[in-house]
Amino acid sequence: MEVAVLAVAAAAGFGVASALQYRGVVGASQTSERLGIQAPALSSLLRSRGWLLGLLADGVATLLQVLALGAGPIAEVQLILVLSLPLSLVVGSAIGTVKVLGHIWVAVAVVVTGLAGFLVLAQPGDGPALP
Repeated sequence: MEVAVLAVAAAAGFGVASALQYRGVVGASQTSERLGIQAPALSSLLRSRGWLLGLLADGVATLLQVLALGAGPIAEVQLILVLSLPLSLVVGSAIGTVKVLGHIWVAVAVVVTGLAGFLVLAQPGDGPALP
């Protein structure tokens, strides 16, 4: 259970990081456009609280992923980390960065159901010690 908890926490961290960084880049792009620059400048990103918080969340999530990989099989951990994609939509929708339409929620439900089914049916575990 510890592996699953660590992996879900890592997925949540990556989801939050993606949503925050996206919000930060959008804000930095708007600032850059006002200055006549096509792409967000690194200096704009470094002044964006959202982008910096996303970077911090990425670091924490990476640490949690490493801990999860140390505690369990890669097949289980990586499967659970796929949850970061739907979680980034949920967080992005909650903070108002992304407007998620109904058919996207259906796709999120299908992904989550598929992952749950695969984890239950596949029952990934430790393989042989020798390659």
